[in-house]
Amino acid sequence: MTAVTLTTVQHKLLGPLLCLTVAPGLAWNFTRDEALTLARAMIALGHKRSLANEVYLSPQACDHEFYAKVTDEGFLVLADAQEVLLDWDVLSTLAEELTY
Repeated sequence: MTAVTLTTVQHKLLGPLLCLTVAPGLAWNFTRDEALTLARAMIALGHKRSLANEVYLSPQACDHEFYAKVTDEGFLVLADAQEVLLDWDVLSTLAEELTY
């Protein structure tokens, strides 16, 4: 599995953003509200409080959307002709970090 990283970056107009990288060259910048929305989805789906089978978010500070299929193993993130599986353990930790 690819190492997932979460760093803080500064945007000229939007201020501090969280940069989520799931594979080389595959990253998204999220505002605080976007990060919280994604964290809530991770928690709800991980605890089976939602029956959604996909997650979609179009971040303001990115040129591409975040899209993932929900599987028994976690989120299968699909972007730029890549597929990256984020398992439920990674998603649980990531949800905590996204709530900065």
